[in-house]
Amino acid sequence: MYIHAVLNLKIKSITHKFLIRGHTQNEGDAVHSLIEKQVKRCLKSGPIYVPSQYVCAIRSAKKRGTPFAVNEMSYGDFLDIKQLPVPRLNKSVDGQVVKLSDLKVIKVEKNEHEEIKISYKTSYFDDFKELDLNKRTNRNSRRE
Repeated sequence: MYIHAVLNLKIKSITHKFLIRGHTQNEGDAVHSLIEKQVKRCLKSGPIYVPSQYVCAIRSAKKRGTPFAVNEMSYGDFLDIKQLPVPRLNKSVDGQVVKLSDLKVIKVEKNEHEEIKISYKTSYFDDFKELDLNKRTNRNSRRE
């Protein structure tokens, strides 16, 4: 999906830093907690049948200040990514096997010739290493 975004949007690069399990807390955690409690309160008065009931619950979850902003989306707002080509990301250009579960940082960037380069780190302190993108496949060919 990052490759698609970099190729098709006005984005030169995307860097994804994976969080360290058990070492994170952000303001989103408190927001999710408030929303979860409000949904439970709403469920006590009866079942939730339609998405608009969730929208009302989310907006009313915050008791003080301005209500949470809810961006309602429809089916057409989502991109079907099933048919996008999926590169094999299991080897570096040096031929080393790369386990996706070991990645700490992944960077997708395009150069002035619209060529994609994917770099990664297995430690936050390492230099970036490049993934080998020569062999590409798509999801359908993996299933065969």
